[in-house]
Amino acid sequence: MLKWIKVLLILILVSACTSEVKPIVKDPVVFPDPVGSVSSADTATYAFKNEYTVEQIEEHDGKFQSYRDRLSGFKSKIVEAKVNDAIVFKLNSFKKYLEVANFPNYRGFFRTNDMASFEILGVYASSNVTYSKNNILSMQIGCSIEFKDKNSDISSFISVSDALNFDLNTGNQIGLSDLFINGYDFVSIINDMLYQKVQSHYEGESDGLNDFYSPFVIIDAFEGIQLNQAFYLYDNSLSFIFDEKNPEFTNEYGAFAIPIPLEPLRSSLAFNQRFYTEGTTLFESSTIGKVFFQVESQVVSSQTKVINSKSVKSSIYAHATSDPVYNTILTNRITNDYNDLIEPLVNSFTQSVDHVVYANKYGKYFTIDTYLSIYQSVGDDKYINFGATYNPDGTKIGFDDVFKSDFDYETLIRNELRTSLGGGIILPDVVDSIYNHLSIILENEVMVLTTNGTYPSNEISFYVFYKDHLDHLKIFD
Repeated sequence: MLKWIKVLLILILVSACTSEVKPIVKDPVVFPDPVGSVSSADTATYAFKNEYTVEQIEEHDGKFQSYRDRLSGFKSKIVEAKVNDAIVFKLNSFKKYLEVANFPNYRGFFRTNDMASFEILGVYASSNVTYSKNNILSMQIGCSIEFKDKNSDISSFISVSDALNFDLNTGNQIGLSDLFINGYDFVSIINDMLYQKVQSHYEGESDGLNDFYSPFVIIDAFEGIQLNQAFYLYDNSLSFIFDEKNPEFTNEYGAFAIPIPLEPLRSSLAFNQRFYTEGTTLFESSTIGKVFFQVESQVVSSQTKVINSKSVKSSIYAHATSDPVYNTILTNRITNDYNDLIEPLVNSFTQSVDHVVYANKYGKYFTIDTYLSIYQSVGDDKYINFGATYNPDGTKIGFDDVFKSDFDYETLIRNELRTSLGGGIILPDVVDSIYNHLSIILENEVMVLTTNGTYPSNEISFYVFYKDHLDHLKIFD
């Protein structure tokens, strides 16, 4: 990725609040009604990827550079052109920042800088797809403005961030109301969530976001989201962009985004059914990209355990749930990690141990992944990744849980295994041995077939994409 794109992506990250948060003082704004009528929330545990084709385009126009995706493969060429034109138009709108007089009016910027001595070094714009499922396309679009004092060799940056959210049926922009069931008071709920988010940053509470670029400061009462508030979607969150149009915040001359989790809003979300009808497609591709929604781990806990006289720090990313099966699986998994993975490997030469566990839910299945790093003063450091997916009853899934009974999955897996080994002539007993050591891990778009370190020679892993075998899978039933 180009250096300036990395700078831009870093600049838009949200950060910890460093000033006292004041309460909301204005009544919530009233948003337009959503498109159509949806009275019940999304219940599907899976979605369909938008199967368009992407071509990456880099363009240079003097000091202006842009990096974007050009989309193709729509059945409607009118909609296809409308979407691409909107992306180009938004990116080209940042060309105005080639003139210092058009810089975004961030608080105090024009008072504290001698604009007459400024030199523009470049404006670097890019688009980034954040969500593309069920005929919705959400994009973060922004630019980084590089400038310097003519008497200095040190350059600085200002960031600008915006968003586009397309209904791919029409190419029109969707509004915030379209994300929720009709009649839902989402404005008050979102304002409360943002207010709590800002407060949690101020109080220093961890929310799993710890790679921030610079702190934002709230200097006036939080006014809540506005009608022109830019937003974009991720699988598990909804991000709101704050910039010079939100005078209660300042962020060292940069835009920033505050994400709120979607999980607390599940009972009111409607966007995955509002613009999509199962069995229809807007795209020329015959591929049907069915994928799981990943229910993101919300709870982060840590614990320290002494093993063989060494301190082992464990970080666990899981869900707050009363499901006894889920909690039992997670507890047993952590215990087994200590007994079977960590204790046999920790010795007098061990300097430190990092143990991280992620417990995610895909549909009705639980996938738990362990990442273990053991650092040694003598000998090689050890890195282990171990994963497993469990049925709702707590048993590990097998091939019969994934594939329909009338499908010859053994031939498929063996062929994929041979391909992963590089093809050529491979002795049947080698394939048999590896096949008998394979276990399945479910993820969003793929199943991972892995020996999980149980194969005598070395660990072997390869992927099988759901979209290539949908007719033979029962995990989406």
